[in-house]
Amino acid sequence: MLWAADFWESKPFTDWNDKELRRALTNSPWARQTNAMTTNARPSLPPADSPASGFPGADGSLIREPNFGRAGSLGAGPGITPPDTPLEQGLPLIIRWQTALPIRQAQMRGKYGKEAVTAPGAKKILEQDPTLYVISVTGIPGALVTLGGTENAKRSIQDQTTLTARGKPALHPNAVEFVPAGDTADVLLAFPKTLPSRRPTRKSNSRAASAPSR
Repeated sequence: MLWAADFWESKPFTDWNDKELRRALTNSPWARQTNAMTTNARPSLPPADSPASGFPGADGSLIREPNFGRAGSLGAGPGITPPDTPLEQGLPLIIRWQTALPIRQAQMRGKYGKEAVTAPGAKKILEQDPTLYVISVTGIPGALVTLGGTENAKRSIQDQTTLTARGKPALHPNAVEFVPAGDTADVLLAFPKTLPSRRPTRKSNSRAASAPSR
């Protein structure tokens, strides 16, 4: 029996419909939905003047445009203090390979429609050759990325996160950035495309020097 090819293989991205766009961005080889368990997961809105963040591509432009396909502003309002009693709940998250070409194609198709091939803004994104692997995690409450200080949260995520390919050593992200999105935040993790070169180890001299006999 012959099975039909997936839409990302059978037709150009400019012909993807809304349902296919959602699937590409949430349930495809480049995006997965998951449910994470946490405690005290109460939203904390980032400051209204929080700058948008992203990782530069080969030409210095942003790989990901902040708030694409998201309702609301970059954030406004005070933080909410977590309750005294720990509250455990599931967090629906989407983990996405942000720099993958099909993801960029789906985003540009959603923003520019049929003009995604010719629109200057879309061409700039689609023609990039990213120098990093960028993984995004969307749907995280703001309190979880600001608790204890933003920089402390970035360091903690950087220390505890790894990307592993089959037969390769695990990699920690080079950088971690937060992109406010209403009452949640997207976490961007940047990984190097090439493995760091290993320095040759010096061979120690195993022969012990003998003391001269008297």
